[in-house]
Amino acid sequence: MIIIEPTDDQRNGHVYSPVLVVLFSELDSTNKLRDGVHIQRIRTDAAEQAPLEIPSEGQKPSRFYASEGEEWWKIFPGGACGYVQTSQGLIKKVSCKQEGPSIDFAIENISFRLAEFCPIVQCIHSHSISSDDSRQSRALGLTASGKLFLNQELVANDCSSFTADSDHLLYTTFSHQLKFIELSGLFQSENVSSDLGGSAVEPSQAARFTPSMVRAVERGSMIITSVPSSMKVILQMPRGNLEAIHPRPMFLEEGVAGLVTQVDNNDHFGLFLSSLKPLDVTAELYPIVQNWKSSHVKELPSSMSDDQKINTVCDLMVQQLMQKQVQWGYINSILTAMVCRKPPDYKSALGLLTPLRSEFPDKVEDASSTYLLERCERVV
Repeated sequence: MIIIEPTDDQRNGHVYSPVLVVLFSELDSTNKLRDGVHIQRIRTDAAEQAPLEIPSEGQKPSRFYASEGEEWWKIFPGGACGYVQTSQGLIKKVSCKQEGPSIDFAIENISFRLAEFCPIVQCIHSHSISSDDSRQSRALGLTASGKLFLNQELVANDCSSFTADSDHLLYTTFSHQLKFIELSGLFQSENVSSDLGGSAVEPSQAARFTPSMVRAVERGSMIITSVPSSMKVILQMPRGNLEAIHPRPMFLEEGVAGLVTQVDNNDHFGLFLSSLKPLDVTAELYPIVQNWKSSHVKELPSSMSDDQKINTVCDLMVQQLMQKQVQWGYINSILTAMVCRKPPDYKSALGLLTPLRSEFPDKVEDASSTYLLERCERVV
């Protein structure tokens, strides 16, 4: 059973009640068991903690049944809609289309599925689309044997728990590690299989599944949720108690946002970016911390190289400056961040300037007069 709350965009000035979706099984006229979904608008008063109430008047409930030979095993929420998972891993969407004061319910086949049935499922959505658009949605599923799938692709085969927020996929492993994968990389459509046929893709064939950070956690820790606004992850320990940790990726992203807000100066941004060094500060600047360095740090994958540190900071600076810029006032700082990567991303720098020549000729001319564009043109 799930409850779907309409979004503000769906309300559009109308007063809509939440929608109750219940997965059930019943015997048909031939005494065969069939699965179905019951959909009903409800009333609830969260402020008074009142029980759910089925309206006596208004729209009648809807029922939809699985086709012959198909089994519906699980229902789970996703944004402003619900999803049904079959025994074979197929995903069906429970859609609620609002037109005026009424709601039309339907069960829709969508373009993605899981490689096999997963008891734990979460749908994720790209930031560039609405949360109820299944064309760019992905399903994350965890099997009973510890396989973590993104649609039909195998992300990890030793996963014990997972969650996804707006920026990262986080999962724990049976080797007592917490791993982070950037969520934006999971929406690289050229590598994501939306075909309903085919087999799962091994992690070695998908470089975007390489964790951006790995850290040790207590043996048997399970992820409860992540709270990006507070830069923390809530874990449940084997003893049952809850603990909060503050992983580095969340702090780094919040730190870059604070830097952009507080400094707000193109010259200072350029100085900061050009001064980044590919150094492990725990070894070079603060060697005393080596006394408390965990043994697992030495086993980090090669992706956690010194150059990766610079690239991560530059990418976060570009992201924050693009969000904050007005009339492209940070164009020089954005270009600086692109060419300070290892190796420099000259192609993206030129690609950013080209469409701006007609709209902001003065700013493009100013950027072109710097060493940034000159270096780009020499390389390209």
